[in-house]
Amino acid sequence: MRFLDIDIKTVIVMLCIGNLVVLTLLFVSIKPGSKNSIKYFALSKFIQSIAWVLLAFRGEISNLLSLALGNLILFIGFAMESISVVSYKKQITIKVLIAYILSPAVFTFLFLYLSKSRPTLVLVYVSVFAFVYAVLPGLVLLFESGSSKLQKTLGSLYIFGSFTLIIRIISALTATQEFSLFTKHYSQTLTFVTTYLLMLLGSIGFLLLIKEQTEMELHRAATLDGLTGLFNRRAFFAEAEKVTALASRRKEPVSLLMIDLDKFKSINDKFGHGIGDLFIMDFAAATRQQLRNYDIVGRYGGEEFVVLLPNTGPGEAAIVAERLRKNIEDRVLPGFENIKYTASIGISSSIPEPTQGIDMLIKISDKALYAAKGKGRNRIEVGFA
Repeated sequence: MRFLDIDIKTVIVMLCIGNLVVLTLLFVSIKPGSKNSIKYFALSKFIQSIAWVLLAFRGEISNLLSLALGNLILFIGFAMESISVVSYKKQITIKVLIAYILSPAVFTFLFLYLSKSRPTLVLVYVSVFAFVYAVLPGLVLLFESGSSKLQKTLGSLYIFGSFTLIIRIISALTATQEFSLFTKHYSQTLTFVTTYLLMLLGSIGFLLLIKEQTEMELHRAATLDGLTGLFNRRAFFAEAEKVTALASRRKEPVSLLMIDLDKFKSINDKFGHGIGDLFIMDFAAATRQQLRNYDIVGRYGGEEFVVLLPNTGPGEAAIVAERLRKNIEDRVLPGFENIKYTASIGISSSIPEPTQGIDMLIKISDKALYAAKGKGRNRIEVGFA
């Protein structure tokens, strides 16, 4: 495989330059308030650049600098890159972070003690460590629930990089002579070329992850209520219009619940808005748990909420509303056992006309809600057109 017979030192120099270029791009991308994962990724590229310089001078500087310090710094750089990517999908604890950063130092000491002057053992050790740091983000991005196509593609790149390291390990262990950093072999070329491509494509992918996450956060801010995580008023109406339009075509009933927390102003006045917000969040979580996945829940404003129940007639809607009301009446917020809160619910139900939309259901439910409050609160009322 002479077409794979290229100069390893040249690739290492390219890795150094490439990491510095990526570092520059990341430095431009980092803004005040940027997440730590972005800063860690940028720092990992700087650390890796230093390591590749030390490795490139293998044989021209002392082994203490090139072999020991070079590999140690490279491991730390790989560890920081790995943890940066993983943290986009999973919460990283301080203990895991410390172990990830300190473990290279411990294992490098053991490796130097055990390897003595065996170049093959050195190469296998380095490859095993690099494999661990490549395969972890690959597995997380590929198989963690909710991964986007971009995240799965980036995960596949890391998995492919770890696969080439396995080939390198097998080649070194089965070679008839000592295997070192600059040994010319197809597995060496495959590993370093893949490392270079992963450095470029992985960094581009990471920048795209930043962009993807920013867009998701903007979408979340535009559609979800910041306190409860439910749809805000505008987003609720947008989703509800789609549901009622579909119900109109299929001639299926839909029902709407207008919910208001009873005398909620008194809780805010007596205990403060901070405590009031806790009850709002508790109500939102409790209500969402009682509904189907495809039911649409939104915060209409203040302590008023709306629930749209697709393919649900008035009888079923009344059962759902009573279940929600009873659940709220029975709830006790930990730490605030002396504060009880209840809800009044107005119900409307119809098979929507093509030109009717959600407005008629809102109007009827609103009237029913006022009727429920007028009859003593903590009750449900069914409205009629």
